[in-house]
Amino acid sequence: TARPTARRRAVTTDVRLHWHECVREAIARNPDLLANRESILQTKASRTRTRSSQLPQVNASAGAGYAERASAGTESYSYGLSASQLVLDGGKQRLANDRADESVIASAINYRLASANARLGLRTAFTGLLRSQKLVGITETILVRRKQTTDLVKLRYEAGREHRGSLLTTEAKQAQAELDVAKSRRSVSLARRKLSQAIGWSNVPPFIAETGIDAVTVEQKQPDFAMIAANNPAVVGLASAAKIARINVDSARATFMPDVYVSASGSMSESEWPPSESSLSGSISLSLPLFEGGANMAALRSSRAAAREAHAKERGEFLGAMVRLHARWNDLQNAADAVEVQKKFLSAATERERIAEAQYSTGLMSFDNWTIIEDDLVRAENAMLETRIAVLTADAYWVYAKGGTLEEDAK
Repeated sequence: TARPTARRRAVTTDVRLHWHECVREAIARNPDLLANRESILQTKASRTRTRSSQLPQVNASAGAGYAERASAGTESYSYGLSASQLVLDGGKQRLANDRADESVIASAINYRLASANARLGLRTAFTGLLRSQKLVGITETILVRRKQTTDLVKLRYEAGREHRGSLLTTEAKQAQAELDVAKSRRSVSLARRKLSQAIGWSNVPPFIAETGIDAVTVEQKQPDFAMIAANNPAVVGLASAAKIARINVDSARATFMPDVYVSASGSMSESEWPPSESSLSGSISLSLPLFEGGANMAALRSSRAAAREAHAKERGEFLGAMVRLHARWNDLQNAADAVEVQKKFLSAATERERIAEAQYSTGLMSFDNWTIIEDDLVRAENAMLETRIAVLTADAYWVYAKGGTLEEDAK
């Protein structure tokens, strides 16, 4: 049997949802992607409609009439065909076809951009759920440790070897740990809802994000930012817009050229049915603008300015993309390096807490010093989680800066 999709499996409790399953579901269900796919179909239909203008236009007609006069009534019947064909238009139809073709390309680029945005939203939501899940485990571990600390201080307090302030402090920290556990569990529910929205699900099934929190490979070699920026969907989209603007300039020039049509028609008419009197006609027509109050010249100047504007925007987006790429690459490198540093801090804090607990139990360390070391361990554990999450987040924004799409992740 075929493997059920994550959407259908979500009826069970705590379904394990992998990243690639999220990607496939988002491609199929994300509303923004669905809307952009429909936009592509619209532009393709518009291209077909534009191309139809260069084909012969054929019309059929038929009619029947009756006229009442003083002497008698008269009937009339007719039917016929007419056809016309554009012969010469100074290239306007060819340019309209080019513009329609480029519009289809532009709509496909817009889909890539929407897919890149959807991937960023999906990845950050997935990372958020990973963080919430890990945070539940950390806060529960801290709560267990806080309870053990409270029990130890209570024994020493009851034995007269610790004062009441220390006991109240440990009880307050235990209460804070219990609150943190409750908050982390609630955050899982919210993170699931955000991920469901990013996928395009209307309900929120009780799933678990199933991907290693360290599952990111960071390349140390600096890439070619210019090459990557040139393929960024935002840059490519503005390049397409600049091409359409140049086509519009040529179209504005073409309005100064004449239009030539050839047309022919044939009909049958008579006062009786079926009509038998035939009529054939043919013509060539030419249309040339001589004076239009300067409208065509103004349109040409406007299109030239629009083309220069589009080229400037394309150039600006390209330069900005290179800066963003460099910044995101730096962020990813810094986040990856910080993990190794934070591991050392966590290892040190763990060892200090182990030694400090033994020293406090034997009376070699005061409560005030021990609780400081315990708090350092709590902060180190939370910092370790946030550092690992920062790598995933930095990687998501690095892929977004490159223009990475959901479809690329689905391969």
